[in-house]
Amino acid sequence: MKPLFSFRSSAEAPQKLDVAIGLSAKLASYVIVDAVAGNPVELSFFEIDNWNQNTVSAFLDHFSAHSEYSSVQVSYASPQHTLLPISKYEKKALQNQLQLTFPFQPNSILLQESYADCQFYLGYLVPATIFKAVESKFPACQIKHSFKSMFNNLPANNLTSTIFIEVGIQQLDLLVFRAGQLVFCGTFQYTTEQDALYFLLKICQEYSFELTEVRLQLSGLIDHSSKLYAELSSYFLNVTFRTNSKDWTLTNYPSHYFTLLTNSLPCVS
Repeated sequence: MKPLFSFRSSAEAPQKLDVAIGLSAKLASYVIVDAVAGNPVELSFFEIDNWNQNTVSAFLDHFSAHSEYSSVQVSYASPQHTLLPISKYEKKALQNQLQLTFPFQPNSILLQESYADCQFYLGYLVPATIFKAVESKFPACQIKHSFKSMFNNLPANNLTSTIFIEVGIQQLDLLVFRAGQLVFCGTFQYTTEQDALYFLLKICQEYSFELTEVRLQLSGLIDHSSKLYAELSSYFLNVTFRTNSKDWTLTNYPSHYFTLLTNSLPCVS
């Protein structure tokens, strides 16, 4: 587990704290905020080589046993997911579709959740090692797919030809809107920045987006100096960073790094 960056406030810790945790195949992160004022108290991001019991334990050890958390929200960016329209939803049908798409997953736990506004159910897999350890550490936590947080705080209108992209480590999570309607919700794991660019160009071709008109809204681990940003901005004219409902200036890190985590906190959910 490789530390990427962190922050801890020098102010006295407030009595009520909220925690947002973000996990994916190669990334682990958390933010702790004042549950009342919303100010950042502590945060850390880590690159993960391989999730195992030791890795999970090392990550969870960052949370003090002496602290009391008002809420703990966990977002897991599972690439192993499938969608089923609400009109065709049955719990067993979604489970069968997921198992057909991703067979032989004996060490994973299947979770399901509804996205009523977009008329679909999502089924996804979480490694049992992560799921059980997190639930043991935080029995009252809420575990959801990262798509839930991505959907929070979307603009109320003007979602024509817009792609929201959460950038992790060699992973993109996407929400694609055309004419105000969600047309794609998915994950792409990549090796090089050119791979990621090619995938986005294919998305634009699939949904007849003009490169001069489509808008990319970026959040996560990307900034103006990133190789991925350079690739994207060389093809797409409208590339911006997604706004954040909280002020992260105190941390000296760009606020869009924390958009996904902010959106999972109870005050914005």
